[in-house]
Amino acid sequence: LAAAARHVERFERAGEAFKRAALLAPDNPEAHLGAGFALLRLRKLDESRMQAQQVLDTPRVTAIAQATAHELLARVALARRDVERARSEAALAEEADALRPVTAFVEGRIAFDRRRYTDALASFEEALAATEKTPDRQVADLRVLAAESLLALDRYSEAEYLFEQELEDTPSSRARAGLTAVYRATGRTDEASILTAH
Repeated sequence: LAAAARHVERFERAGEAFKRAALLAPDNPEAHLGAGFALLRLRKLDESRMQAQQVLDTPRVTAIAQATAHELLARVALARRDVERARSEAALAEEADALRPVTAFVEGRIAFDRRRYTDALASFEEALAATEKTPDRQVADLRVLAAESLLALDRYSEAEYLFEQELEDTPSSRARAGLTAVYRATGRTDEASILTAH
């Protein structure tokens, strides 16, 4: 239920379901991480950080769970505009799991938030190349942010491709809005209207 709610962007429900799961199985890192990511989407940053820390404080947790917890802490730091903390948590994430391109993602996010879209895209493309080699190490929001960078740079066909890829995997409202913006920017108002009607 929690994962399904998160998939359709019902983060309040997902957060509550993951928190209940964490109470029932306090040593289950997936429950804490699921709750933490849902709470981050709701901008409940202290609660999100606490869920990540719970994972790191759990004995014998897997390297992948440790890496994901550090990635979550990096995202919380980004939400707080704490660039140095975000970078240090990204480094710890990659120390735990070198196959997950958290550092490139974080550098892209820092540049993106500063509206340096060319720099952001370079970092996001590095992260995308890494995830293509290891499909089981996907990084949430990576494709959408890369597509939004391309959109800001007027590279519409490339942005459209990434937005469509994202929508194939998840019903992302952000990807839908981005694809609508591509359609409008390229004069495809009928397609934009159809997309916003659904």
